[in-house]
Amino acid sequence: MYKYSSNHLCFQYLSDYKIDFTSPYDATVVQLLDKAGALIVGKTNMDEFGMGAFGPVINPHSLNQENKRLAGGSSGGSAASVAMNMCRVALGSDTGGSVRMPASYCGIVGFKPSYGRCSRYGLVAYANSLDTVGILSRTVEDCADVYNAISKYDALDPTSMPLKLRNEIEEKDKELASRWEKDLSGLVVGIPQEFYVDSLSPKVISAWREGIDRFKQLGAKIITVSMPHTPLALPAYYIIALAEASSNLARYDGVKYVHAHRDLVLRFKGAYCLGLMSLRLGNKLIKIHYSYINRLM
Repeated sequence: MYKYSSNHLCFQYLSDYKIDFTSPYDATVVQLLDKAGALIVGKTNMDEFGMGAFGPVINPHSLNQENKRLAGGSSGGSAASVAMNMCRVALGSDTGGSVRMPASYCGIVGFKPSYGRCSRYGLVAYANSLDTVGILSRTVEDCADVYNAISKYDALDPTSMPLKLRNEIEEKDKELASRWEKDLSGLVVGIPQEFYVDSLSPKVISAWREGIDRFKQLGAKIITVSMPHTPLALPAYYIIALAEASSNLARYDGVKYVHAHRDLVLRFKGAYCLGLMSLRLGNKLIKIHYSYINRLM
């Protein structure tokens, strides 16, 4: 399973830092899946440390094409395995699109739950204030089943949503599900105008419009909304993510774990991978930038 501790699988998140390391315990989400009857069949490929939008995984829809396509990242292996029917569902972790983007590239379902809904215990921290467990599947139904199985309170995760709040939200969810069981009358759906950009492909635009039309057919009210700060989201994300990554991943320094950064520099003769380059960039960010962006968020 992608980036998760498992005591029966080698665990290294595509890095030479922990070659052939086997975790002494299972991540909470892996335990919950096992308890629910799921079969854990293996782990998948990914961008190193989850830092990247592309990696070594080939998009399965391009296997017979001369020019191969990307599966997306960082959970590219999870998306490709589901798209190829190697499994019905795979896990990933989503910091800034690492589940949703490869799911989109491979034509499957990708879901990033709200922060705190699924335990992060056993998940390698990249940007701890943004990381969540994600689900990739072929159908929304399968995704919902897995989400219901792993969306549980975990005392081992200090960011896990408290039971009281969790119960209140679940009661509200049941109320809304009952209200809109037959149609969506009374539901207002906002369509951000900033998301409609010129670079969208005709097929994506067509699918988007089909989705809007479907909402209308079910009785929902469609309105256009504006999110003027959308262009600032990516710069803000990179400041937070890289600053936190440089701190969270500093433990892999060659003291407790196998390889130090300097060893990899010598091994690859200066040809840094994207993950190492991003970590170095995160070290350049000063505290005032990180604090300012977090206040805005």
